[in-house]
Amino acid sequence: MADTENFPASATVIDDSIRYLVYDLAFPLVLDTALFNTHLILAVYFVYLLWKDRKTTPTLRFKLFLTLAMLVLASIYWSLSVFDVHDTTRTILKSPDSYIPGENPSAFLSIGGPLGLVQQISALLILAIGDGVTLWRAYVVCGRRRWLRILNIILVVFVLCFQAVFIGITQAFAYLSVAYLSLLITWFPHVFSTLLIARKAWLHWRDVREFAYKSGMRHSLAILTIVIESGIIYVVIYFLYTATSVAGGISGKYSMPYDFFIPLAAMYPTIVFLLLAERKSLLERTIDAVSTRDVMHFAEPAGTRRSHADHTGIPLDAIEYTPVLQSIHGQVGTAEEPSDARFESGFNVDLQNSEAPVMDKAAAV
Repeated sequence: MADTENFPASATVIDDSIRYLVYDLAFPLVLDTALFNTHLILAVYFVYLLWKDRKTTPTLRFKLFLTLAMLVLASIYWSLSVFDVHDTTRTILKSPDSYIPGENPSAFLSIGGPLGLVQQISALLILAIGDGVTLWRAYVVCGRRRWLRILNIILVVFVLCFQAVFIGITQAFAYLSVAYLSLLITWFPHVFSTLLIARKAWLHWRDVREFAYKSGMRHSLAILTIVIESGIIYVVIYFLYTATSVAGGISGKYSMPYDFFIPLAAMYPTIVFLLLAERKSLLERTIDAVSTRDVMHFAEPAGTRRSHADHTGIPLDAIEYTPVLQSIHGQVGTAEEPSDARFESGFNVDLQNSEAPVMDKAAAV
C-alpha cells in the first residue's frame, strides 16, 4: 500500500530527472559540440593563414597565443560538459529517484566539486580574454589613445581584484559565484568598445562620404560596419544569456538550455582575428593615415573656393595656412616641416622640396 502511494512521487522524480538530462544537458551538448567543431576549424584556418603569410607579414605571436589559449579553454569546457552528461546519465540509470536537480547549489552540476569549479573558471577566463580582445580592438580603431590604454589597464586590474574578493567571500557557493561573476563583468567592456567603434565609424564616414565611392575607403567602412554589427550581435546574445541565467537563479531552478554562450564567446576573438587577416587590416591603414579632410583641402582645385565656403561655412583662406599648403605656396621659409607625408591616395609629397609641379599634380587630382 505504501509502495502504491509513493509511486506517483517516484514517477515525478524520474520524469524530472530525465527531463533535466535531455533538455538541460544532452541538447545543449549537441549544440556545444557543433560550435566547438566550428571553433576548431576556424582556429586551424587562422593558424594556416599565419603560416602562409609568415614571409610577407610578421607573425603576431599574441594573436596566435590568444587563439590557441581560447581553443584550449574551450576544449576544457566542452570536455567537462561531456563528462557531466555521462556522469549524470550513469547516476539516473543506477537510481532514477536519487538525483533531484535544483534542490541545492551542489546539485546544480552533477560533477560538482573541483571539476565543476574548473569548468566555471575556464568559462570565466574565456569571457575575460574576450573582453580584452574587444577593448584592444577599440584601442586600435580609436588611434591607440593613451587615455584608452590607461582605462583598459584599470578595468582589467579592477576585474581581477573583484574576482578574487568576490570568490573569497562566497566560498560556500563558489560555483554560483563564478557563474554569475562571469556574466556581470562581461557587459561593460563589450558595450563600451562597441560604442567607441561606432563613434569612430560615424566620424570616419563623415570625413570620407564625399568621395568614398571614388577610392578604396569603402573597404574600411565595410570593416567598421562588420565589427560594429558583430559587436552588437554579441551583446544581444549576451543579454539573452544573462537574462535567462538570472531568471533561472531567481526561480531556484538551474535550467540552462541557452548555455551555448560560452562556446560563442570562445570563438569570438578568433572570428575578429580572421576578419582582420582577410581584410589585411585596411581599417588601421585608412583611419591612422593623414586626416582625410586635409587630403581633400590639399586636392581641391582653386575654382572651388566659393563652393567650399558655401558647403562647409569655412573660407578656404582660413585653410591655406596649414603646414601642407604653406610649404607648397612657399610661404614658409624656415619652419620645421616633416620630410614626408603619406597620403591615402597612394603618392608621397616631399614637403621640404615641393615645387610648383607638386601643386599642379595636386590640382589635377
